[in-house]
Amino acid sequence: MKALKKIPIKPGFTAKGGDDLRRFSVYPSRAVLDHRLSINDIKTLLALGLHTNSSGVAFPTHQTISHYTGIGIAAIQASIRRLQGYGLIRRLEPKWFKGQSSPWLTDRYQVLYSETDALPTDEQIMDALAYNVRAMDPTELSPKASEKNTDHIHNGRVQGIENCFRSILQTYGVTVTQSQFLPASSLVSSGISLALFKAQASLAVAQWLRSKGSVPSGLQQLIDGGAFSQATPSPPPRPL
Repeated sequence: MKALKKIPIKPGFTAKGGDDLRRFSVYPSRAVLDHRLSINDIKTLLALGLHTNSSGVAFPTHQTISHYTGIGIAAIQASIRRLQGYGLIRRLEPKWFKGQSSPWLTDRYQVLYSETDALPTDEQIMDALAYNVRAMDPTELSPKASEKNTDHIHNGRVQGIENCFRSILQTYGVTVTQSQFLPASSLVSSGISLALFKAQASLAVAQWLRSKGSVPSGLQQLIDGGAFSQATPSPPPRPL
């Protein structure tokens, strides 16, 4: 396996050492012609464009996007889902970055300049650090916990959400597959606690049953229905 070249990253500089003042946002030209986009979708995509490299890779936090746009966290999450559905962004595998202040895995995205854009390489993702490191507090660039330990904590919380949702549905005699639990990771990353999830999900399933006469078949249906749109209050953004 080819070893990646270690590139020292400094806030405000590109991977090649050039000054990156980011006085512009990278915005796909095909998005200009997409009349489905709401103003929140446009502002969210523009905020992602402040952090993209030439391959479209960006990973600002929801709090950072909120800081730039003035949009609430729930509305940002809804816009990101729509942008994914429109094929304008691709969600990459979340990751914990050494030095980040948040204990949650960081969501990573790829802004798609065309519908045929390939998945980014490891080198292209590494290059994107130069455009995203400023979203982290420079005073907090020393590691607080190992990546392995943080991943373990995150995975444990995801498992707790999945088990809780399975228990709620089993009360109504519904079984779900593992693939229907995938959205649990994004819920955990947004900061929802197990206790709050239990309360929100129990209420949402009961309301779903009353209004539709059936039990939702998966967690994604509850998310799409807005059951967790106000799940957690958004913390104030950290200075950039």
